Amino acid sequence: MWSAYHAAPENMIAEILDGELVLMPRPSRRHGHSAMRLSKRLGPYHDPEGDDPGGWLFLPEPELRLGPRPDVLVPDLAGWRLERVPADFLADDAPPFVSLAPDWLCEVLSPSTERYDRGKKMRIYRREGVNHLWLVNPMHRFVDVFQRDERGWTLLETVEGDGPLRARASWRRVWNDAGVSEEKASAEASLSLSRATRVLAELVYAVPQRSVSAATLAVEWTGPRGHALGVELSRARPVFDLASIWSSFWVDPTDDLRAHVEAPWGPHMRVTASVVLRRYALRESDPRLDDAIAAGGGLRWHYHRARHELSVSATGEGGGPGWRAGVDGTWRAWVIAQRLRADVGLSYWSVGDALRPARDLDSFAVLAGLSLRLGRVATVTASVEDDVNRLVGHRVRAVAVLELRSAL
Repeated sequence: MWSAYHAAPENMIAEILDGELVLMPRPSRRHGHSAMRLSKRLGPYHDPEGDDPGGWLFLPEPELRLGPRPDVLVPDLAGWRLERVPADFLADDAPPFVSLAPDWLCEVLSPSTERYDRGKKMRIYRREGVNHLWLVNPMHRFVDVFQRDERGWTLLETVEGDGPLRARASWRRVWNDAGVSEEKASAEASLSLSRATRVLAELVYAVPQRSVSAATLAVEWTGPRGHALGVELSRARPVFDLASIWSSFWVDPTDDLRAHVEAPWGPHMRVTASVVLRRYALRESDPRLDDAIAAGGGLRWHYHRARHELSVSATGEGGGPGWRAGVDGTWRAWVIAQRLRADVGLSYWSVGDALRPARDLDSFAVLAGLSLRLGRVATVTASVEDDVNRLVGHRVRAVAVLELRSAL
């Protein structure tokens, strides 16, 4: 076995997996380019400067000899926490192979190697105590992120690639006790202008009314440490009858200018602060409120772990039409990792209409639903929403959403 291993041709990568000698061709250019790009992005963790986090040592294509036999594996990238690395790890007289199991590994998938990367190599990595594993698919632009636990490998998430152009389409229908109360179709496209900048456009079409009910144009900048800044222009023209009880700035037609700043807070949390400047277009319902201006802001806290996530947000607004403020909370849990998700939400809103006090309201709502991912391009969501307020009393609605997405 070992003589055959050492006699492997130079244009092949030799590995020993569960006692079997496996010869694989050298990586393609796409494969090598993906590994090099990822290695560059890991630089601040390997060679820290200033406020960079550091704490890791990374090696490209190390020869790992793990286990008693041992197995010989050559991952695309491997990382060790510095506190586990012995002082002579990088010594000139160190052996050409590594027997210390990494803390993190990355395999870039190729058609000729994927069955080994997802099969024998994953089992060996788990046996040897590797805690984190990334499987990168450069052809379809996604990364499967795994974490080892007592049950084996858990798929934490599948991260879709940032292709230059991403598109999403969705269809939403709402039922109440009288039948279909709302039906909308939306289309969204985002274009990457650079590594840090994306432009997004979205249209929402009210199907029964045959009219565009919302349009949005936004730009977002993302920093190297996960910070983000976004600016958005939007125009909303709700399809409700302006003479109905909904002719309140609860759902009034508006033109908005928004901005937000988002930043990581610890390894599992993110915080977002936002501001909005809003112009109300209420000529049809109340000329006194046409061109009324309001301003507001909000805070959002998001906590994310392998199998569940929690978001809490608080927003407020005040100006010519009056004021409104609300708190929303959403808990999501993966019933089947990255396939079936359960959602539960609570919200409370209070609205004070300055010129129409009869339309003041306090509203409390509960949401429960399930989302099913169909491959990498579709998601189906079904939910039940129950809300109570003084104007409409007690109302139960069923909501169905189909979402399609693609990256080019």
